Amino acid sequence: MYFDTHAHYDSGAFNADWKELLASMPQKGVELIVNPGCDLESSRACLELAGRYEYLYAAAGFHPENLEGA
Repeated sequence: MYFDTHAHYDSGAFNADWKELLASMPQKGVELIVNPGCDLESSRACLELAGRYEYLYAAAGFHPENLEGA
């Protein structure tokens, strides 16, 4: 069993294939994923992804450098 403890699958780096990538995780042995947000927008995106995949959990939060204007 693999547990991805810190992923950012809402990042633009995964735009091309995020659906395929996340759907393939159980077949690759990844049973749990924590996808943390860095700001309000990414935290909302993490919550949306967590609603789609039962093995993906969101952690809503802010990185200190993203607190300006929060």
